[in-house]
Amino acid sequence: MQTGEVLIFNTDKTFTYKSVGHIAESFSHGNWNIREDSLILNSIMPNECFYVFPFIEKCKSSHALTDELIYKTNLECESPASNKFFIEFKNSKFLIKKDSLIHFLANKNCEEVPEKIILHR
Repeated sequence: MQTGEVLIFNTDKTFTYKSVGHIAESFSHGNWNIREDSLILNSIMPNECFYVFPFIEKCKSSHALTDELIYKTNLECESPASNKFFIEFKNSKFLIKKDSLIHFLANKNCEEVPEKIILHR
């Protein structure tokens, strides 16, 4: 199985995100907006039942997600898929730099220097 991530921007100001790993996959879709030199992403929650992982600013030394950070797309749904997850972008800000998007993970609770994610075209 091939692994990787794809982020697609549509002309109607919507986006689609997909990440595929060896045993699970994640996805998102929503709206994008440009403010000054930054791209802002906001997800639209699906109606289907999935576990939701926020696109959060984690510390490099912390790989575990706590129960407070994991929730379902619909509180009423019974059993979400255990290998497909929805990623929630909530006012996620990326700096636009030439052909790249740079997201700085600036969690004020982290002791280490913020990590950055760079997406290339």
